Amino acid sequence: MNGTASIWKTSEPITDDQIIKVDIQSLTAVLMGYRRPTEMARIGRIHGPNTAIKALEKAIPERETYLLDFF
Repeated sequence: MNGTASIWKTSEPITDDQIIKVDIQSLTAVLMGYRRPTEMARIGRIHGPNTAIKALEKAIPERETYLLDFF
């Protein structure tokens, strides 16, 4: 994994087995590295097919959460 992501438009229709439902708070926790997608699914914060959740898990690198904030 080289730390990059790509998004492209496809003409193929999206099927129900590719849809993940997640609120912005849970998505932020996952993308910031605080929680993993499978953990969030286990506690009911992410909903969708196991294969789609595992694909999301694989797409997000495991790393320590780092939040630099000044008040």
